[in-house]
Amino acid sequence: MFREPTPCSAMPGLDRHPSADLLEAAALAMVGVGFRPQGRGDRGCDCLGLVLHVAAAAGIHVELAPQPLRGMRPKDARILLEGLGLVEVAPEHAGVGDVLMQVPATLQLHLAVRVRAGLVEAHAGLRRVVVRPTAGDETWDSAWRLPVGDF
Repeated sequence: MFREPTPCSAMPGLDRHPSADLLEAAALAMVGVGFRPQGRGDRGCDCLGLVLHVAAAAGIHVELAPQPLRGMRPKDARILLEGLGLVEVAPEHAGVGDVLMQVPATLQLHLAVRVRAGLVEAHAGLRRVVVRPTAGDETWDSAWRLPVGDF
């Protein structure tokens, strides 16, 4: 679950990433791309690959060797995201361009990018990246704000 709140002064705008519009456009541009485990681009991606591709398309450069989230404990995923420079925010404060993390099954983590219309996610069952509205009963374990890019 959500740990301690990050002070507003430590984040670039509590309710909005400065590159929110670029992040949203990059996420929406990925809709329809095929699902590919450990894929990292517009030729196929998984949920972590989607986040990395969206960040790069918005000028936010994070580097990570291919690795699956499957089998990763939430604590380790938090360390991974923090190591990439992401800052944890309360899920209810997640804004456009923020990354949401969910643990829908034992040792099966899932990431999605928040957009105005809901979420963009690499959906393994549908075998492609989709945009969908948020469901009223779903819960997200944490939310993460990408670092500010080099502009």
